[in-house]
Amino acid sequence: MSFAEEALAVAEGLGEQVWECRVQDQEDRIAWLRPGSEARGEAVSLVRRADPFLYDGTVGISLFLAALAHVTRKESWRERSLQVLSPVRSKLAEITADPSGASRLSRLGIGGLIGLGSLVYSFLRVGRLAREPLLLDEAQGLAAVLMTPARIQADSACDILYGSAGAILALLALSREAGDGSSLKAAGHCAQNLLDRRHDIEADAAALDERDAQCHEAVLSR
Repeated sequence: MSFAEEALAVAEGLGEQVWECRVQDQEDRIAWLRPGSEARGEAVSLVRRADPFLYDGTVGISLFLAALAHVTRKESWRERSLQVLSPVRSKLAEITADPSGASRLSRLGIGGLIGLGSLVYSFLRVGRLAREPLLLDEAQGLAAVLMTPARIQADSACDILYGSAGAILALLALSREAGDGSSLKAAGHCAQNLLDRRHDIEADAAALDERDAQCHEAVLSR
């Protein structure tokens, strides 16, 4: 057995392990459970439904299964990938059908791994790998309705994980795939947000040095 064959066998084994860990509700919708996260201010003993995002959620699992389907050409992996994504697609279809309600989702960030960017990118890639062309249209709908200038301007994370840098990557991928000028324009808004939030390192350092000197002087004057 070649290295590539061994690696693929391991990947399929991991896919089976992940699949066995799924839970299903009364309507046969698939999800996974995760432990609480101290980084999110949660008790580790807490058990919660996994988020929908790419980094640690269901669309990331769907993308992994779609990649297995693409490499192995096995229909079973494709079906599983789309089954995992189905509840997320349904929920987001409801949200994008009501733009006024979507605008109130203030807690939805735009990041490329956790946030809206991760959903756009995952829909795009799963659509290609699992041969589901409707996902491209849905990715465009997500970006058009939810990746608004107001949401972008509200992003203070700025990084790839949660913020504008990650959203740019997703939007550029969408623009390249769909030839979508609006996605490219949104990526430009993200870039402008990064520029607007930049800091002058030398000025910040000078201000910090001045505060240190003031503190030192205050201590000596006591």
